[in-house]
Amino acid sequence: MKKSARERSRTVSGDASGTVMLERAIDLHRRGRIADARSAYRAVLAATPGRFEALQNLGLIEAQAGALDTALHLFERAATARPSEPSAQLNVAVALTQLGRLAEAVDQFDRVIGIDARNADAHAGRGNACLALGRPAAALESYDDALALVFADAETQMNRGTALLDLDRPAEALAGFEAALAIDPGSLAAHINHATALSELGRWSEALAELDAVLDRDPGSIAALCNRANVLQSLDRREEALATYQRVLTMD
Repeated sequence: MKKSARERSRTVSGDASGTVMLERAIDLHRRGRIADARSAYRAVLAATPGRFEALQNLGLIEAQAGALDTALHLFERAATARPSEPSAQLNVAVALTQLGRLAEAVDQFDRVIGIDARNADAHAGRGNACLALGRPAAALESYDDALALVFADAETQMNRGTALLDLDRPAEALAGFEAALAIDPGSLAAHINHATALSELGRWSEALAELDAVLDRDPGSIAALCNRANVLQSLDRREEALATYQRVLTMD
């Protein structure tokens, strides 16, 4: 049905008003006024329920606040509004991963990759979900795909090393952790995993030295302490190992 000039004027005015509301919400978000931004995005969605940017941004706020079910619902609505937009589908996959719905997350990451095969975040996220599902070979394949696109990603290099450890390939894992440390030398997690690979290779003294260096920086690292105790046992320094285990138990 053809609209009258008055009706067309009202429609344009309403769209303009919604845009102004959205821009205000985004401005509040950028300025760190999260509570105000949340309210502003909700107001936008009350007026225009399918507004993509409001759904995405409000979903991010809810995810950061730990309201993952709410965030997932918003991301799913955004993905429905723009089914060919990779970022919308990727946010759904990440939320599913955070909720522990890992098999669904893998399928969703595949959906993102089907839309954008060069999306390194989707490949890496798929790898993380596969690794958590106990599928290290599939995880390794996804990490390799991600690193072929963005090599200088310390987290993906480290996670790739973890997959290799799970596959009982410690020498390759060690190289992966070294690649991660070359990108981010300060990563304590990468140092701990590097020490684990050294341990798997029987290089106990090197592993112990690296773990001690980690504990100099973070004396409360449970992971470093547990690994240190294991290394001390392998070195037949059982009393020191026992003392380290007891220290962990008093902490956790």
